[in-house]
Amino acid sequence: MSGVFNNAMDDNWGFMTAVLRQMWAAAEKGIAFNAMTSHVDYRDPGLWYVDPGEVLAFCKSALGGHPVLVHDYVLREGGFPFEFALYVYKSPRLIKA
Repeated sequence: MSGVFNNAMDDNWGFMTAVLRQMWAAAEKGIAFNAMTSHVDYRDPGLWYVDPGEVLAFCKSALGGHPVLVHDYVLREGGFPFEFALYVYKSPRLIKA
């Protein structure tokens, strides 16, 4: 899911967690989504920014998933990441050597 959590509204956290719970219940292997990170150098008043660590903790504790946080891509050299992606798996990923 991409861009669904970006716009500011009355209860962003409640909306996000409700949608993630629904996605999780419908998923076989896991879910993936992005959101605007609170670790930015500029904020638009019409957008919602959330701490990726809080979302990761929710996915791990409330959903019982195995989250992977990606917070390393920027649009320009020397820029800040303005969003993050979370991949939350139902089972741990086995890394084969």
